[in-house]
Amino acid sequence: MVMNAEQIFQIVNLVALIAWLGLLFFPRWKVTQIVVVSGLICLVFAIFYLVLFIFSMGGSEFDFESFQTLSGLSSMFGSAEAVLVGWVHYLAFDLFVGMWISEDAKKKKIAHWKVFIPLLFTFMAGPIGLLLYFLVRALATKEIVHKNF
Repeated sequence: MVMNAEQIFQIVNLVALIAWLGLLFFPRWKVTQIVVVSGLICLVFAIFYLVLFIFSMGGSEFDFESFQTLSGLSSMFGSAEAVLVGWVHYLAFDLFVGMWISEDAKKKKIAHWKVFIPLLFTFMAGPIGLLLYFLVRALATKEIVHKNF
């Protein structure tokens, strides 16, 4: 059975949602630690991204000039399959950032309730959540950027 882009979209969104619920509500739970914080889901998304990228871009003319203009980039995302590739990219990287926030906060002994809102924003609007976490971390630790990042 071959799945279409819409079905794949639904599955990756469900997996990402479950991972984010673990990070948000059960960050210390053993299952969350093994499946999410370990990077396992990010790894699966990265492999899946590679496969989707090869299959969606493999049949078309791929040129790096398309990345140099907004119209070129827009034309690259002219199919559901290409948008799916981009979406999996976002899911993988936003989840990775959420994973990093969760672990960094734990190392810096920042209470989970203080990073809940940054994690929620990272889930919904990645860079805003990261910015909020840096603000929370600066207030909690009195350092803006740690020497070990």
